[in-house]
Amino acid sequence: MEDTTDKKSGLLRSASLENLILISGAAFFYSLVFELPATPFFWESDHLIFAYEGWRMYLGDTMYRDFFQFTFPGSQLYYAVMFSIFGAKHWIINATIVALATAILFLTLRLSKSVIEGPFAYLPALLFAFFGFRWFGIDGSHRMFSPVFILLAALIVIRSRKPLNLILAGVFCGITSFFTQQRGFFAVCAIALFILIEGIVEKREFFGIGKDIFYLGAAAVISLAALCAYFVFAAGPELFWESAFVYPSNWYGFSKYNNSEVFFLVLGRAASFTNLSGAFAFVMHLVYSFGIPLVYPLFALAFFFRISRDKWNEWKKVVLIALIGFATTYSNVAPDSFRLFQVSSPALILVGFLISRITLAKQFDRWLVTAAAAGLLLLSLYLGIRMQTNWEMVYWQSPSGKLAVFPVEQIERYTYVLENTEPGEEFFEVYEPYIYFPFHLRNPTRYGQIWETDYTRPEHVAEVVSDLEKSRPGLMLWDVDYNRPDDQRRSGDHLAPLARFVQQNYEPVGKVYQVADRRIQVWKLKADD
Repeated sequence: MEDTTDKKSGLLRSASLENLILISGAAFFYSLVFELPATPFFWESDHLIFAYEGWRMYLGDTMYRDFFQFTFPGSQLYYAVMFSIFGAKHWIINATIVALATAILFLTLRLSKSVIEGPFAYLPALLFAFFGFRWFGIDGSHRMFSPVFILLAALIVIRSRKPLNLILAGVFCGITSFFTQQRGFFAVCAIALFILIEGIVEKREFFGIGKDIFYLGAAAVISLAALCAYFVFAAGPELFWESAFVYPSNWYGFSKYNNSEVFFLVLGRAASFTNLSGAFAFVMHLVYSFGIPLVYPLFALAFFFRISRDKWNEWKKVVLIALIGFATTYSNVAPDSFRLFQVSSPALILVGFLISRITLAKQFDRWLVTAAAAGLLLLSLYLGIRMQTNWEMVYWQSPSGKLAVFPVEQIERYTYVLENTEPGEEFFEVYEPYIYFPFHLRNPTRYGQIWETDYTRPEHVAEVVSDLEKSRPGLMLWDVDYNRPDDQRRSGDHLAPLARFVQQNYEPVGKVYQVADRRIQVWKLKADD
């Protein structure tokens, strides 16, 4: 009777701790994206690209045909559906960030508890929520959607390798690729490799192993094909193939933000800190840039060192998590600290698992985890309060709702656009499509990102010039460095025709704003045009 009572009491304590972590995490996430009580912060990030494209779909455009994109359409479709239900409001982006982060936090907890015994099972979730999210997780793009489904696939395979579970895991991997092409593919490969290893170790028949891998792979392919079918037929198979496969394989990596160069670019920017807050952020960059990739070789060493003394059953579940984490981490073609954080849950679980195997750590597990939790919760409380009180925010009454904007000089360019345009008006933003959706402005071209590398093809530039000649929007946000003489253009820079068109037909308004490594200025249509 006492054993049953103690077990129930332990389960209740465990559930209470989980709920406390989830509620604290959700509250912390909320404090980072909403000014209390409910005004969304304007975070200038990639989720604005996908919200903009979802908004175009909401207005009737067809992805790939009416606007260019090379990702699969999961994020855009999600936002189009949300706008159809709730209206084209900016709070949807911020609420999505909270929902995605809370889902990843919950799944990290469930996975961690399935492979780690004792208090260290809570450590990975605490690290994800309170030791990195503030700097790297405020993102409502495909990169935060896909980890949710990867973790779901891992959780369902850990619970059982029955055919239904493998089919469901394959479906989740298919959905993963619907958001981020390569991640679902690599997740399937990782799970298939685990099934093969498990089958060999446990001396299963190869026919049974092959059948399980078939269930997994077929479910992934069929589900992804079903999700993409509408877009294939609406845009045409050839255009879909060219956009989603040919372009990214040939040209995506020509942007310095989309290849290994970004690793050092982001670290270099973080290293140029000027205050204590910046120094702490730099430490976070170091931890996630180097720590996450290093976890997997360290785990492999620990596994091969211990497996001769331990039982396979003690390790096999965490081997699955390691394989999935390794695949999704090392398949990043642009491995900066942001992208590495977004797929960090498996690595954090491995950290918790390895610490839990250390004899000395076991002796003080409750004290260590309590101290870590207290420290991280205090840090998050400080960060949340600082986010709410440290700035005298600027407020935009935008067509997508009231927005709280951080008072930096660079946002003056957007304020000018808001004050000098009307919703539905055509406008052109050359470098990133960040302001179309919040201000409900229309891009008259098919292209949202124009860069001076082979990322932007000559035919893209020709189409943009043709579209701008027809529409002549009254205002644009222009990168003044694109105006360089033709003989100073580097290989791969195809922007000369566009720069000539802009300089012939537009003139600058006001100051040049330094935005990261870009010099952005408002330009308006010349009066005589």
